Amino acid sequence: SKIEHLSKHKIKTFGYVRANAGLLQIIETSNLEPKNPVIILGGTNDSLDNNFKNIYMKLEHELNDLSKRRTVFITSIPKRYDMPAMHKTNQDIILLNNYIRELVARKENIYLINLDKLKRYHFTNQGLHLNNKGRSKLAQLIINALTWKYGQTIKRKALESKIQIFEAHMKKVVTKFERNKKVALAHSISADTHMSAGVAVVFRDTFGRPKTSEFVNKHLTCQTSEGGATIYGLVTKAKFYEKPTLQDYNKAFQELTLDFKKKKLDTLICSPMG
Repeated sequence: SKIEHLSKHKIKTFGYVRANAGLLQIIETSNLEPKNPVIILGGTNDSLDNNFKNIYMKLEHELNDLSKRRTVFITSIPKRYDMPAMHKTNQDIILLNNYIRELVARKENIYLINLDKLKRYHFTNQGLHLNNKGRSKLAQLIINALTWKYGQTIKRKALESKIQIFEAHMKKVVTKFERNKKVALAHSISADTHMSAGVAVVFRDTFGRPKTSEFVNKHLTCQTSEGGATIYGLVTKAKFYEKPTLQDYNKAFQELTLDFKKKKLDTLICSPMG
């Protein structure tokens, strides 16, 4: 395979292709060989009929179950170059990839391989499938991910800007910073404050659901922890089962930015979202 060739046979691979399968079906197949790390590539077939509902409903459960038995690498879903960038399907892919990133960031033994580095010239003229150059690029991205995981231990990396990206369970982060009065912790919620999945559960169990009086406006909630930290809820949809839009995220972040500056806070901590 390209992975074995490019790694100079330092990595042995077994590839299993399930024709026309969706992402969740591919994950089911991943249970066949529980001893070794698994790399899951999927989602394009789901995008063909623009049906991501089951992924939102079941992906977290399926990955939780799989990651208990083996190390999991999951790729983001590639952009569809057979349609315009602003097409609804590509916008839905952006939102779903953000969800996958948020999921990976708070899970143990699950890692992301970001396929945003695949550009138009990595695909065939049609724009849906990888060409030879694209397959080589994908193989190299997989090798890089495996090398990062098994060749060295990196828990934290600092960017050259004021943004820092680090891997940690959100519960541990909340515990560490909830008593810092200059820190704000943020997460996204629905207006019905359902808070039954993901990072929202950590905030619900630690700080409770936002009260009506804690809604700054329809886009933002603001609580104060007993220790003094500010807790923001970015209201990005009305009901928990609905799908937020880019506009919802943008408006919520605008409101957060204004309130953050007004309170003269120093640090904003949030999981990947929007």
